[in-house]
Amino acid sequence: MGFPDFLPVVYNFTGEDLPLILQIPMRTTKVKVFDYGATVECVIQGTSLVTGIDHPKRLLGFNFYVVGPRFGNFDQDKDPLYYNLIDPPHKNTVTVPIRGWVVIRFQANNPGKNISKEVRS
Repeated sequence: MGFPDFLPVVYNFTGEDLPLILQIPMRTTKVKVFDYGATVECVIQGTSLVTGIDHPKRLLGFNFYVVGPRFGNFDQDKDPLYYNLIDPPHKNTVTVPIRGWVVIRFQANNPGKNISKEVRS
């Protein structure tokens, strides 16, 4: 199974009462394959899980546009109304605030290393 399109567990990401299953890490490696040239939007949610600090995020081999940073839990119905689509910052690293979120957009135009079909399925 590859990287999921949607969260397998939804909870209050900014709360103090975290599900036990999230406090026990699972070792795994998964990938998400996109069509070459596809525009990808990714919500990166900061949580209270493990450590309470802001956290930098990068996509190796990509620059991206930061279209929406805010605090709280991301709301897919309300928060896109606040996106900066006119002149979003173009970056290679973004800080995700604790108990906040950042939305990035990038074009999938760096295929990276060729992976075998076994990894894709």
